[in-house]
Amino acid sequence: MTYKKLTQYILITTFLFLFSCDQEKEIDYKLYYPGDKIVIHGYLSEAGIELYVNKTLPPTAIHESNRLDKVSVALFENNEFLLYLTNIKDDLYKTPKNFTPQKNKSYYIEVEADNLPRVKTKEQYLLTAIKIDTSYYQKSGESEYNLITSFIDPFEELNYYSDKFYQYAGGENIDSLTYSEFINPYTVFGDNNFNGEEKKINNEFYKNSFSDNTPLDSIQVVLYSISEDTYLHLSSIKDYEISRGDPWFEQPAVIYSNILNGYGIFGSFATDTVTVVINIPK
Repeated sequence: MTYKKLTQYILITTFLFLFSCDQEKEIDYKLYYPGDKIVIHGYLSEAGIELYVNKTLPPTAIHESNRLDKVSVALFENNEFLLYLTNIKDDLYKTPKNFTPQKNKSYYIEVEADNLPRVKTKEQYLLTAIKIDTSYYQKSGESEYNLITSFIDPFEELNYYSDKFYQYAGGENIDSLTYSEFINPYTVFGDNNFNGEEKKINNEFYKNSFSDNTPLDSIQVVLYSISEDTYLHLSSIKDYEISRGDPWFEQPAVIYSNILNGYGIFGSFATDTVTVVINIPK
């Protein structure tokens, strides 16, 4: 390379470097935040009502607490005030132990806290648990087995379900990786395709514990009957989690909420549980 060409190259490179530096600019992007709102996450069951109450935070407030002060959680039965829920600890509230929800009566919650807009949940009713008809297992591979659970769906009703099972080895629960939600959003389903008919649910399991190869001795099967609001909320969580990894996902990833002036879910559920004894030859 000649001296002249080298000089031209240095001048051009220097110009491009200085030009690129001059074009750098920090973008001040303001995130839209409508203000703090109360968030409720709770359910009605035969055991009463249990719910968590906190608040939203701005996207940039990653180190701030979402706890609320001066919280009032009121329960209404058939549109009449019934009682206040008790703060158990932190943001957890429960109905008193002497409270027993009644069939065919409506229940909703109103929450006030920290001068935020008062929120009201949608009404919920105590559900009747659909009973498990049979639950058994059969071999499907070298060490794999299918757990088959069946039940009869009530005719001419919209019903929603989920299921869960807990494995026991040596008398101890070995399901340490159970989904954080008490109902896994990926397991909810409606009765559109089997209304009034028998439904069978298949779950795969292995004959031994993964941790220490201890043989399983039993599996506890739980069938959840869930309200429509519970189903819609959990289904929307599933859609949201799927859409996070797929920008072309067909459904909008909006989490379903039934809280007026706030966010969250107040749903209902009922459960039926059976235990299947596992006796697999070594």
